[in-house]
Amino acid sequence: MKAFILSCFRTIKDNVSRFFAILFILLLGSMFVTGVAGISPHVEASYNDFYQQRQLSDIQIMSKSTTGFSTEQLEYLNNDEKVNYYETLYQVDMEVETLNIRYAAYDLQNSKINTLQLIEGSFPTQFTEVVVEQGSNTIRSMNVGDIVPFSMGPTTIYLKVVGIVTNPLYMCKEGDFNMNTDDVSLDIICYLDSDLDLDETYISSLPKTCLYMDLNMSEKFNYFDNKYEDEVKQYQTSLEETDLFSEENAAVLTLFENKSFAVLQNVCNKINIIALIFPIFFALVVSLVCLTTMSRLIDDERGQIGCFKSIGISNRRIINKYLFFSIVCSSIGAVIGCFIGYYLLPYAVYPAFENVFFLPTELFILEFNLGFASTIIMVICIILVTFYVAYKEVKNKPVDLLRPKAPKAGKKIFLERIPFIWNHLKFKYKSTARNIFRYMGRFLMIVISVAGSSALALAGFGLLNVSSEKVLIGETYIDLSDTMIPVSTIVIIFSLCLCMLVIYNLTNMNIGERKREIATLEVLGYHYKEVYGYIFREIFVMSVIGVLFGLPFGIALLYLILTQLGFGDISNVKYYSYLLTIGLTLLFSVFVYVLLIPKIKKVDMNESLKSIE
Repeated sequence: MKAFILSCFRTIKDNVSRFFAILFILLLGSMFVTGVAGISPHVEASYNDFYQQRQLSDIQIMSKSTTGFSTEQLEYLNNDEKVNYYETLYQVDMEVETLNIRYAAYDLQNSKINTLQLIEGSFPTQFTEVVVEQGSNTIRSMNVGDIVPFSMGPTTIYLKVVGIVTNPLYMCKEGDFNMNTDDVSLDIICYLDSDLDLDETYISSLPKTCLYMDLNMSEKFNYFDNKYEDEVKQYQTSLEETDLFSEENAAVLTLFENKSFAVLQNVCNKINIIALIFPIFFALVVSLVCLTTMSRLIDDERGQIGCFKSIGISNRRIINKYLFFSIVCSSIGAVIGCFIGYYLLPYAVYPAFENVFFLPTELFILEFNLGFASTIIMVICIILVTFYVAYKEVKNKPVDLLRPKAPKAGKKIFLERIPFIWNHLKFKYKSTARNIFRYMGRFLMIVISVAGSSALALAGFGLLNVSSEKVLIGETYIDLSDTMIPVSTIVIIFSLCLCMLVIYNLTNMNIGERKREIATLEVLGYHYKEVYGYIFREIFVMSVIGVLFGLPFGIALLYLILTQLGFGDISNVKYYSYLLTIGLTLLFSVFVYVLLIPKIKKVDMNESLKSIE
């Protein structure tokens, strides 16, 4: 038993390159899937915490009566068990001196809903002073000391700006449309303090035309939770069905009709689409490469498996040895990758939202998401593949396992049936062509893996190309380029890194399997450069084939993503995106070859040519 346990660790020691190949591929894969899938939860958690602190309203009701809310309407809400708390205020949008201004009058410092945060200056201390909303892409930036006109019936007075504030309802920098004129944006949002009324009669007498409401929820929901949306919209529907708050009397709006929240939710949903589609393809490539690695490892140790069986070690224990190998390397890679990805990538992307939104303080919370689920699935796939391959080997008799597998017989390939081409090829190219198609399993593994990696890279480049387009959200075109570019860049970088790891891993295995061939070539007098070409030429050709197959798959993947995102078109993909995908993939292939040249030099001719029998 002790010897067997030692052999488990010896397997790791003797296969360090394969151990770390799986570890790093799982690390890269889990870092990518958890990182991309963690962007939206990271943003939503930060905003949810911010909204809770600022007590964002669940419902906003706008009265359509010039006299504001009636006594009956307010009495109805007072008796409604679903209403936790509400506040009424005077709010009106009007054009004053060519400016579109929203005026809101209420007790600024004691409000319990949509509380204002002072970012500059101070709150008003007298009626002629106001605070204004911070500037954005459409809202005019004001300074403390500026003057704002206010219409009081037939006369206009001028209010002094003493402070700049933020309202949680206005977190989108694209501004908010006038409530009465759909195609005109507001220039200024101005807040008057009703507690500082002019001779304590004017503002107090203004009609309460707006109402903010906090609902009693059955659970403490996240603002971005589907359950929260369902419950709020159900209450909206029930309120609109009453005569008091029918469409003729009032406009009942949920948080999801608030422009800032709707844009934020829409952007997060688009990133979730990317987080759903890309990781699936990424995980498939990772699983395929790990499948190849474990298959080759177990195949190389057939003789050792035969020895274990001949001395009475059970099949179950032998399988456990390889399960131990795959579980250790994949688990270490997955755990490290998950934590790095979940904290690093969202942290890197979060500042990009500042182009469209005012950002609250970041909040890091660790919660299970699609990325973690994808990582677990990748690890399970590797374990199942290991079990399957090991089980298939241990079913053989010890005598068969101790005897090396016979080399695969050579046969004519399709190119040989075209004499005009075949007869004009040099011997080294004929040898390369035969070897490529002689081992179809290896050929397909390399082609599919490289094709998958290059497809992901092309889709990333394509997403980068269409990111410059403005996206229609509701009635507003929003520039999401600064937000989508970092996400697209992450996809490209990780796809190319995966491609490099794939080529490195498969080339490394190819060299390890063909030491006898390499030694034979060296004995026959081949120069090192000729030996390098013998090995690398095959991988390079297969990489080229993989890239060419990857391009149409990349186009199909990008089409699927853009269809789900609702913006951009395949025709917007620039020609250089295709060239970069091909060029970078092949450049990484050459880089891998350079890294692996020392391994070929280390091949010992005497040891490699010794008979195994």
